[in-house]
Amino acid sequence: SHAEAALRTSEERLRLALVAARMGTWHWEPSGDRHRRDANLNRLLGLEPVETVLPLEEFFTHVHPDDHAAVRAAFDASVRRGHNLQVDFRVVWPRGEVHWLSDKGDVFGSGSGRYLAGACVDITERKRLEDELREADRRKDEFLAMLGHELRNPLAPMRNVLEALRRNHLDEA
Repeated sequence: SHAEAALRTSEERLRLALVAARMGTWHWEPSGDRHRRDANLNRLLGLEPVETVLPLEEFFTHVHPDDHAAVRAAFDASVRRGHNLQVDFRVVWPRGEVHWLSDKGDVFGSGSGRYLAGACVDITERKRLEDELREADRRKDEFLAMLGHELRNPLAPMRNVLEALRRNHLDEA
């Protein structure tokens, strides 16, 4: 039917937009521990781009060990308190590559029917640029400190001469 064709076209546009935005979506039902990830999110984890439904614990196996506790705490707090989820973290791809994701989600429903739905965006490039800016800023600070030190030494005799001239001028007056 025309409505089904329009729906398929709309879904395909959404899928392509998510791919272009390097974004994947997820849905987690804590009561049955069903974590549904779309193909795009699996792609962001370095996995085969197919939809999966697995326990949330399986998702945590892809999170960088140093970020594991913070991501788990963010999910737990979101469910317990019923507030939004927002956490940036690293994931380790099967071949060892590290990528950064920014995850945002909202809590829906109530009681045992409560669930979270959200999206992850790849922020690896942004993190790389932030690191480069931090490093450039550090190098600038080191350069200015070195320049200040180097200029202070040759200027010291000039400062002494100027001070002597000033005193001599005051003495003459």
